[in-house]
Amino acid sequence: MYVPNYIPEPVEISDNVTLRPYRERVVFIRRVLVFHFASLGILAMLAALHGPHPGLIPASILVGVCLLVLSLVRIETRGTRADILLSTSLLPVLLVGLSFLVRVGMEAGVPLWALPIGAACALTYALCCGRDYSFVGQWFLGIIVSNVAIAVVASLLQLPSGEAWLAVLLNSGYFTYLVYDSASLMARRRTGEEIAAVVDLYRDILNFFGYAIRCVRHWRRHRIWSR
Repeated sequence: MYVPNYIPEPVEISDNVTLRPYRERVVFIRRVLVFHFASLGILAMLAALHGPHPGLIPASILVGVCLLVLSLVRIETRGTRADILLSTSLLPVLLVGLSFLVRVGMEAGVPLWALPIGAACALTYALCCGRDYSFVGQWFLGIIVSNVAIAVVASLLQLPSGEAWLAVLLNSGYFTYLVYDSASLMARRRTGEEIAAVVDLYRDILNFFGYAIRCVRHWRRHRIWSR
């Protein structure tokens, strides 16, 4: 007798990256990190543009709505061409909204400058690891090197200790998320879907939303919790 789990199994699509040869998996993750780092550069350039911004609340609403739409797109079109097209089409809108939030954060003194340092360390590891790519090794080495680099920058700029510690904490959280999600999304993407995977790195912040919908559908399909 088959007894379904109370929670749905992790999502995997057919012919995903984890099923490809090792070399293809490494090439895929390298490309994802290159494109992600490039998106951070675009985000920084947009944030540096002079001009009025809508403020914290409107920018937060724009980003929240965009992430919500992206999550719904993935739920309804997962594993199809429509998912890739719609996700990549919405990425510029998301980056514009995020650039407003970055400007608000920087004006408020939040040390967001630390995040590209972490991204650069993750990318450097991916490009230099050779045939021994390890997400655990990437996290362990990258988080140490990036936080040391942030501490050095904070010392050279004579930043307050509170800001320096906040920069380290922000980077630690971001770097952990980046490495974990990079490993997870490989089961949900195929080779050639690197740009869509970059969108996943932004959209997966709302994974709890999509996971909640999947749980409800799973319970209804298997009549879990029903009498």
